[in-house]
Amino acid sequence: MLAYNNSDLQKLELQGIAEQANRSGFITEIEKLGIQKEYPVQFYSPNIFLRIGLGILTQVASAALLGLALLATDAQSPEILALLMAVISIIVLEWMIRNRHHYRSGVDDILLHSSIIYVLIYFGFKIEGPENLTQLILSIISLVLYSVAFSRYLDRLSVLLALASWGYFIYNLYTNFKQGPSQLLFFLLAATMISVFFLARGLQKKNKLAFYHSGLRLVEYAAVIGTYASLHYYTVEHLIFDMNFDSAGQQNSLSLSWFYWGWTFIVPLIFLLYGLKIKARPWIRIGIVLVIAFFFFLQVHENPVDHEIAAVLYGILLAAIAFGIIKYLKINNSKFTDQSIPGQSDLLFNEAFFIAAGLAGQIPQAQSPAGSDTRFGGGNFGGGGASGEF
Repeated sequence: MLAYNNSDLQKLELQGIAEQANRSGFITEIEKLGIQKEYPVQFYSPNIFLRIGLGILTQVASAALLGLALLATDAQSPEILALLMAVISIIVLEWMIRNRHHYRSGVDDILLHSSIIYVLIYFGFKIEGPENLTQLILSIISLVLYSVAFSRYLDRLSVLLALASWGYFIYNLYTNFKQGPSQLLFFLLAATMISVFFLARGLQKKNKLAFYHSGLRLVEYAAVIGTYASLHYYTVEHLIFDMNFDSAGQQNSLSLSWFYWGWTFIVPLIFLLYGLKIKARPWIRIGIVLVIAFFFFLQVHENPVDHEIAAVLYGILLAAIAFGIIKYLKINNSKFTDQSIPGQSDLLFNEAFFIAAGLAGQIPQAQSPAGSDTRFGGGNFGGGGASGEF
């Protein structure tokens, strides 16, 4: 199912582990280079700036080809042209991977997402019916396309868009049977997101899905954020009040407002405390970002004080929280550091890394100074080494 060579993917992961081990001080630079030399990778993966440039160039070429096709056909049957562009994009993508070994080069990213967008445009022209039904069908198609894209091309953006499509599908499915959103919808969205969270965490335990683990971790974190956002006070208030008006044009009072406010304030603190407990950077960062988002939402929604005063007060509070976190981690550090280390620390104990380190021959033999060779065979009694030349 994977479009990329499994052997190269394994070697790339091994090189990443070696890079991480080198930065952490477990191996030397010479040992890291020895591993990379022993396990070369054929993939073309340029740096981020070249990747962006190649992506922009690919998008310009794709748009130019589509524009020429529209001019040549006088924009007749644009849906057919969109489907044709999707097929061309996939063919070029497969060729670039098989023959030019592109892997996250910017070219393959743009070709993949362009093909999906062209397919969605095609179905957008072809599907007829009520708007809610059209949106429901498009969300299903989008979910399938992005799921296939992740399973074949390991594209991490695709798996996040698949999760978003899943949430949009639940929303459209509910609103197709019930006119407008209700509070039950938000609990349903939260339940589906937390189910995805546990599913992603369970799939990460399967060794045969090792290449998908990085994408599944993103799904895990995104599903947690989605669970929080589903019952956030702003989400509920916006969708309920903006889409459900009574006959007099007045908004109904929001029931369970105490629960939504409590959820909005308490859950970020839970994420932050959980991250501190297990010493996990992603959870700590998610908690900090959501705490900041809560203060921003509180100021915009309720405006308890002037913005200038609020900026000072919230800044002092956040500085105090940061100081407390640093003090806690210093006392209970337990292998925790603020240094930037790529990847996950548990990969350092991957047995493949130690096997590679042992077989790569990365440690050069020490050269003895001239005239002080220490070797056998210099003696006068059958090479036993008993003379002064020993």
